[in-house]
Amino acid sequence: QHTLEFRVKDGRGASVLVENVLTVKAKPIPVVVPVVPKVSGPKIGQLEVFTGHENTIMAVASGGNGKRVVSGAMDNKLYVWDAGKVDKPSLELDGHYAALQRVVFSDDGKYLLSGDRDGDVICWNAESGELITRFQNHHGGVVGLCFYKDGKHGLSVDREGNAISWELKTGSEVRRFNIGKVTTVACAPEKGLLVSGGQEQYLGVWNFDQGLHISNLQGDLYRTTLSVAVSEDGKYALSGGQDKKVRLWNLATRSMERSMEGHDGWVQCLDFVNNQMAVSGGKDNVLHVWDLELGESMEVFRNHTSSVISLDVSADGKRAVSGSSDKSLRLWVMP
Repeated sequence: QHTLEFRVKDGRGASVLVENVLTVKAKPIPVVVPVVPKVSGPKIGQLEVFTGHENTIMAVASGGNGKRVVSGAMDNKLYVWDAGKVDKPSLELDGHYAALQRVVFSDDGKYLLSGDRDGDVICWNAESGELITRFQNHHGGVVGLCFYKDGKHGLSVDREGNAISWELKTGSEVRRFNIGKVTTVACAPEKGLLVSGGQEQYLGVWNFDQGLHISNLQGDLYRTTLSVAVSEDGKYALSGGQDKKVRLWNLATRSMERSMEGHDGWVQCLDFVNNQMAVSGGKDNVLHVWDLELGESMEVFRNHTSSVISLDVSADGKRAVSGSSDKSLRLWVMP
């Protein structure tokens, strides 16, 4: 140890001698450099491209938080893909004889529902590819599908507005009600809500557990609605259509909160990322990611080379999958 003298300033600015300060020679402190893990893929934007269909991809769905995706196309083919394996589908599900229109995973990712243009709906084992049930009580193209929260029943809707609930294992019809001619429907199974859109200048809101009409959402809808979505908590709905706009609706107040512009073509598909963010795809070949609080487009993805027809966001909101008339299926990382 050593003695050191030095001066410091007191409170009045005067120099004061400080004596007999002991200094101790200390061992050097090791510097720890943190290890930054490597991140694969982009932070935001296109992650993977799946190819294999021979025609327009009309329907997509995401399962396992985006780790598995399913695609149905106008070539009557239904494929299940695993993330990271883009060259060949993990499962090829053979059973449809008309163009696919809608697909959806069960919450646990173990089952699939698929519906086609002729009205056939099939329940599949998504792990083995086994065809469990074929439901043939529709007489028009399927525009909506969902699983009931009990996991034992499905709901399917056709263009004529026939909404039918049925048992997944047996295919037995349980209940049906009519919501009028529609082009698109979306469900919030936990809340038993269904929202429908079509050529009318309003959206319909229904309780599909009971088959009851709740309300109509009135707004500046002057052209055909092509796509709707419902938030998981049943508080909000989205709509898009031929007027190129994306609209946000408050289901509690039954009013439109936002009308958002950015697409240069029809808005053909959309979904919630969460209650603050949404994504939409259009005939202009692009996807917009929307800030719902500001009503502004925050990201634009331009990788598709033709019209974006179908879209689904993973349950955790981190990934989205889109299908296009360019015959590709693309997986995206959300902001």
